[in-house]
Formats: sequence, C-alpha cells, structure tokens
Amino acid sequence: MLERFSPSILAWKRKPWECLMESEVKFFELKNGIKVHYVKKDKLPIFYANVLFNRGSIDEQDKRGIHNFTLRLLAEGPEGKSPVEFSKELEKLGLRIKTRSGYSFTTFELDGLSDFFLDALIKLEELIRKPAFREEDFKRLKDQYFTAVKLGFQDPEFVSSYFSNMFYFKDVPPLSALPDFGFVRDVLGLTLEDVKNYYTSLYDNSNFSVVIVSNLEISEFKEKIENLNLPLGQRSSRRFIEVPEFKFDKVYIVNMDIEQAHLKIVNPAVKRNDPIYGAVKVANFIWGGSDFSSRLMKMVRVKEGLSYSVNSVVNFGIPLNGDIIAPYSVISCETELNKARKAFD
Repeated sequence: MLERFSPSILAWKRKPWECLMESEVKFFELKNGIKVHYVKKDKLPIFYANVLFNRGSIDEQDKRGIHNFTLRLLAEGPEGKSPVEFSKELEKLGLRIKTRSGYSFTTFELDGLSDFFLDALIKLEELIRKPAFREEDFKRLKDQYFTAVKLGFQDPEFVSSYFSNMFYFKDVPPLSALPDFGFVRDVLGLTLEDVKNYYTSLYDNSNFSVVIVSNLEISEFKEKIENLNLPLGQRSSRRFIEVPEFKFDKVYIVNMDIEQAHLKIVNPAVKRNDPIYGAVKVANFIWGGSDFSSRLMKMVRVKEGLSYSVNSVVNFGIPLNGDIIAPYSVISCETELNKARKAFD
C-alpha cells in the first residue's frame, strides 16, 4: 500500500501549508452585522460552514453548566418537530448540524452538499429562532447528565481533570468549571425556565461570524446570510474578567478507591499571540505532545517504568474581547500508587 502511493508523495515537492496559503480568504461584513470569511474550494461540490458567536460558559454568571446544557436542549429541534422528525429532515438532505461550546465562544457546524447549503441555513435559522425547549426533552437530558455524572466520577481521569481545573482557576470563578460540564450542583438544580431565560439573553447579532469553505460563488449565498435573523436579545458584547497571576504551588489530593494515581501538574503558559508561541508549541511536541516519541514518555515510561501513559498539553489561552487570557499547560501521568511520588518528582 505504501509503494502504491509513494510516487505521488515524492512528486509533491511543496509543503502542505504552502498549498493552504494559496487559498484566498475573502472577508466581508453584511448589513445585519454578521462577519463572513470565505474560502473557495472547487474540487468537491460540498460546503463546510462554521457559525460562531462570542458567547460561552464565562457568560453563565452563577449557574455553571447552563450554557452547554442550553445548547444540548436547543439541538433537540425547533417548535412543532420532534427530535426524530428534525433529524430525519436533515438526513434526507444529507446535512449535519452540530453545536460546540467553549469558555468564550459557541459554534454551529454545518456541512453537506453545496446544492443544499441554503437549506442548511434555513434549518439553522429555524432551530435558533424557534427552539422547542420541551419539558420531556429537558427531563431526559437532565437524566442523561446525571448518568454522565455517576459514570464520570468513577473515572479517575475525568475526576483529575475536573478538580485540577477547579483548583487552578479557583480565584477566577467564570473559568473554574469545565465549559462542557459545569458544576454538578448547578446543572442538576436547573429548571426549564432557567434555560429559557438564559437563552433569550444570549445572542447579539453583531457578534456573529461565519466561516464558509465551499465551491459556491459568493453571490449564491450572500443574500441568504444577509437575511438571516439570528438574535433573540441585545446584550453588551464585552466581558470583563480579572485574571490574577497564576501560581499553582500547592498539591491537592482527591481520594478515590482505585489502584492507580492520576497526576495533573498545571502551570502558567504563554499566550497564542506571544512572540515565542511557535517555539513553545514545538517544544511541547518534543517534550510531551508526541506520544511514544516524546521525552516524557521515554523518560517516565521507557527508562524508569513508572507510567503507562504520560503526556503534556499546552492551552495557549482563551480569546476574550480581542485579547487572550489564562494560558496554561498540563502534564498528565498515570502510575501505581506506590510510585506516585517518584513519578511526580
């Protein structure tokens, strides 16, 4: 199999990023305030669209987890259609609509055949403008969340991530909960009215951006996006979070009845716009981001035999109001209980 493809690989003299840079990114802002970034790709008659707005878990105020829960309930479908009926409509057109959320942003991802791009926009607008928010769906998602909680807190890897995030950001409440999970007490205490009220205060049309990659011409979709009516309410677009200088100079122990120790070592890192960003990214790849070829793996697992799994990850910060806040790095390691101290050292 390798020999079959090797001639074309050898003939490909340009680097991958040189090919990517050939794609011209066009930008325009519509009358409704939506900002559009467009890349034209002619090889296949498909589209990928990412509708992004700068709202995330840091906008939750006092109910950690309501943002992600609201998006999950939103995805159950618009008024007048059951989740199954809405899914079948998308499936018939070969479309997919997914939601993702983070600390400071939320995206709706759409993809399918270019012939049905306008249909995808119509479905998205229907979903956002007229969410069903049914009581039965709300109760079902709460039950699913409760099940995820019970399973999650039996998983030492999840527990270590949950608490390391809480401890590291303990002085910055908007960042202290995992954006896709929240705090258990807050989510289980949500009411359907809480979700509806949060949703109506969520959107501000001037903060929407759309990234489109397709073989379509701009003239084929610009008018439709121009007429999209997405906002449900008006809200200031700027969020202010005071982030102190982080020091993770303490050791926190979470007791579980398990045979292994799961270690998380968290430290401050550099921002994505820092001049040494590229160097840090490469250094992390060498240090712990390249699986079995990393130095951490060779030192901790291969040489010392202290761990089956060890790696490092750098989060280069959270975008907020044109700035980047709270970058951090995490070294993760699983080891036997009696080897935990040596592995940590």
